[in-house]
Amino acid sequence: MTDDAPKLDPFWAAKSPEDELKLREQYRDAEIGREAAGREAFASAAHAERLKAIEHLQFYGQNTVKMLFLLNAGSILALLAFLGALYSKGDPTVLGVAKS
Repeated sequence: MTDDAPKLDPFWAAKSPEDELKLREQYRDAEIGREAAGREAFASAAHAERLKAIEHLQFYGQNTVKMLFLLNAGSILALLAFLGALYSKGDPTVLGVAKS
């Protein structure tokens, strides 16, 4: 019967239980460091995306307000032109409507 189990390289194998604990601790610390770096990278990317989204929302809101003011000014101008046209007719009935 042959033993097909992989053999540990003696260079990396722990020589004693204390060495094995040290290796496990080093491995655990390395894993914790990688996880922390990954979380930090994700948080930084998410924060950048949020800032970009806020910037676009502000731009969209400003343009919406500008368009509303422009439409409001246009409607006021059209109403004044209509009332001016009614007033220029000179008909007393129309003048009463235009003045009210």
